[in-house]
Amino acid sequence: MSTTTAKVSLRSTNRRAMTDVGTMYCDGIGTPQDYEQARFWFTKTATEDHSAAQREFGKMYLMGHGVPQNY
Repeated sequence: MSTTTAKVSLRSTNRRAMTDVGTMYCDGIGTPQDYEQARFWFTKTATEDHSAAQREFGKMYLMGHGVPQNY
């Protein structure tokens, strides 16, 4: 998914797109790596029971990316 496509999808509150944007920030795909932004997007959708966002957010804690490592 391109950054432009993701931003358009965000306007429709598409949970998958929000998770994809979080992944893009977390991995630095098409944008500078930014764990704070990744955490924002994963939290936004994880609290709505989106399993992919919950998994990615958990991986941030596992690896200690932008959050205290906790496993």
